[in-house]
Amino acid sequence: EQRFGTFTIAAGAVWTYDANRNPFRQKRTCKAYAGFSVANLNEPAYTLVQDGNHQAAMSYKIQAGTEHLLNDRVSLAPSILIISQYQYTQYSAGATIHVATMPQREPSVVTLQFGTWYRQADALVFLTGVGNRKFDAAFSYDVSVNGARAAVQSQQALEISLAYRLLHQPKLRKLSSPLF
Repeated sequence: EQRFGTFTIAAGAVWTYDANRNPFRQKRTCKAYAGFSVANLNEPAYTLVQDGNHQAAMSYKIQAGTEHLLNDRVSLAPSILIISQYQYTQYSAGATIHVATMPQREPSVVTLQFGTWYRQADALVFLTGVGNRKFDAAFSYDVSVNGARAAVQSQQALEISLAYRLLHQPKLRKLSSPLF
């Protein structure tokens, strides 16, 4: 019997803050987020050999970051990611610089992205990409910095990511109250 897939359940939550949506703040230059997720909630069975039967342990992830507008075209976005599974915990930290082709308040702005991250005692990750309000495309390259991995044939990885945002503009409602 060969397995071609495994059903897994994951859940998570994210908190976001956007100073641009705060009408009481004078200087609108910061965005922030923090999130938590759990994967393999059902601890699915998996095997790489025909007679093996193992269960995938739950994987916990915590991530957080901010984006600081340096001027009307350039922003800096530092972030962290902590992943824990079994008894292993991995830490990653880095930053991305976003350079807009026109002031960021314009709806048709195109943003170029350049970033780097360090994954604890494991790898350096370099990223370049392009995006707009609806779509992002990025290319990243991981290079191993761990000497123990010198025996491994492949010490780097390439990744292409595509993201499409479904934009939703909530309608503002007028609040009426006898108190004000």
